[in-house]
Amino acid sequence: MNQRQDVRFRRMDASYYQTQIETEVTADGRPVRLAIHTADHEHAPLDRARLEAPYLSGAQKRTYTHARPVISEPRYSATVAWDAARGSGEIISAEQAGEDPHYIGNAQAWHYLKDELLVLWECYLYEPYRSGPPEEDETHLEVWTAFEDWLMDRFDPRLILSPAWEPVYETGQWQQFLRARGYDIRARAAVRELK
Repeated sequence: MNQRQDVRFRRMDASYYQTQIETEVTADGRPVRLAIHTADHEHAPLDRARLEAPYLSGAQKRTYTHARPVISEPRYSATVAWDAARGSGEIISAEQAGEDPHYIGNAQAWHYLKDELLVLWECYLYEPYRSGPPEEDETHLEVWTAFEDWLMDRFDPRLILSPAWEPVYETGQWQQFLRARGYDIRARAAVRELK
């Protein structure tokens, strides 16, 4: 099984994300939120061969959505009395000085306005936040559901496409997860018709 973890996104400035939504689960005892960024683009159509899906009608406006499951990590500050002669110090006090985001996964989607098509490209958790197959992992289920619901509320697509594979899971487990969510597996794409 591939242990993918995309380090390119770990250092994103919090201002990149325009929206935060709460989920119903915790990770490491802390509430999980989704930090969401969207941007509109004029773009060539989706690479149809990659998903073997002839659902797009050509170049058109699309909206990119990048979401990150996130928990808050406490940040601490300490006051130290330093003895230069001895080259050592003593901690006088320590306190929590705020919180920093700790990203625990990644999710991406594109909405093609003209075709009312949503491509939910990926939604997964990093190790060690994954626990077992995707259909049995409560945190993954909640993050997927929160992301998918937010996308459907925002874009109201007639059709959702998702790859029929996810490198961090075994293909059979992933396809079972998608079928349980109402997706039909067609070659390399999972398709969910809404309208």
